[in-house]
Amino acid sequence: MTRRIFTGTVCAARVGAEPRTGEVREAEEELLAGINREREREGLTGLRWSERVARVARVHSEEMARARYFGHEDLNSRRVSERLRGAGVRHRACGENLYWQPGGSGLAGRALGGWLRSEEHRANLLRGEYREAGVGIAVDERGRWVVTVVFVG
Repeated sequence: MTRRIFTGTVCAARVGAEPRTGEVREAEEELLAGINREREREGLTGLRWSERVARVARVHSEEMARARYFGHEDLNSRRVSERLRGAGVRHRACGENLYWQPGGSGLAGRALGGWLRSEEHRANLLRGEYREAGVGIAVDERGRWVVTVVFVG
């Protein structure tokens, strides 16, 4: 099994052979809950769910699933800060973690575990300036779950 880890947010979207909407929503909520447990373990405040931020994350995951790419820039070469501004989300600080895996089983634990083992991604999860987050999950035509978590402060 190959896993790739980058930076991202939690929300749901489905493309092709997809799971039930409830499964995706549960995975999004579970992932943010896991992030918040880790932040609280480190003495930080948990992140509030932001639907506006989640929409930015969802659109990025959907685009990556549909266009079969994986990266922090969208097809218009915009990084997360530009995508947030384009969606009218004001922020002073932002970050993004990305993850993908075949199938949704154990997604939250695997994504979080991978991010925590990566110095850069762990730093993103634990950045004290962040107050809100959104998660977006899309499923591509091969059943791969693509995750974007966007952090905003």
